[in-house]
Amino acid sequence: MNEPTIADVLSAPLPDRRRPELVFVKPEERLGVAIAQMLLNDFSQVPVIRKAEGASSLQAKMLTWPSVAQALLEGRVPEETSVGQLQLQPIATLKDQVKFRTAVREVLRHDAVLVCDAQGMAYAILTAHDLLKRYHLLAEHLLLLESVEKSLRQLLVASASAAGTGELNATKAQEWTMAELIKGIAANWAAMRLSIDRGRFMEKLEEIRLFRNDALHFKDNVDFQPKVEMLRAFCRFLERLPSQPSPRGPEGAQGQDLSE
Repeated sequence: MNEPTIADVLSAPLPDRRRPELVFVKPEERLGVAIAQMLLNDFSQVPVIRKAEGASSLQAKMLTWPSVAQALLEGRVPEETSVGQLQLQPIATLKDQVKFRTAVREVLRHDAVLVCDAQGMAYAILTAHDLLKRYHLLAEHLLLLESVEKSLRQLLVASASAAGTGELNATKAQEWTMAELIKGIAANWAAMRLSIDRGRFMEKLEEIRLFRNDALHFKDNVDFQPKVEMLRAFCRFLERLPSQPSPRGPEGAQGQDLSE
């Protein structure tokens, strides 16, 4: 199952999957117009783009409230000052086919990114506030799923190394899907020597696999909150497991609780 792109995430809440409308100002527009746009839309910043159909790194800038405040302190009159005369901030741009996890990292690094289609047309802005307000559960569950899969791969590779089989290396494990990881764990359970109940562990992995498929398909009936809490608990559980397979503990032994 493929991870969603920025385009998937932005259009998922919309019934006809139309693209959201980008609010922006042009460099030649008056500062007063930009201030009105920011106030009316409750924006902390607004992109400044010379042409609506293009948003290269040289064309796109960002007008922020600190820039507005600096202009007013300098005595600039909003109705006599063009936006392009102000000290504007650079803005990062991302193609909308970039994976959402990559977008989350870029937003956290830059505070905001301008989203463009394959032709370079800017049509959305994604900010850290957006992630917290609208996409925080989606962003968190993707990162948690990534963490779960990474931990499972490490367990499998460590067990193969400890058993001396050498049949599974990190590169090969990196290519496995969640379903393949579950099959690998089932096949290598004895070598993993985990002091936990096999049945409950495998049930939890299957629950995570099904949620992953539903979530990445953007199914309307998915309740993210309890699932994210479940993923948080399972990540904490995996962190408490030893980094190397334990020599003790028979297969199927009762151990740590997975439910939390």
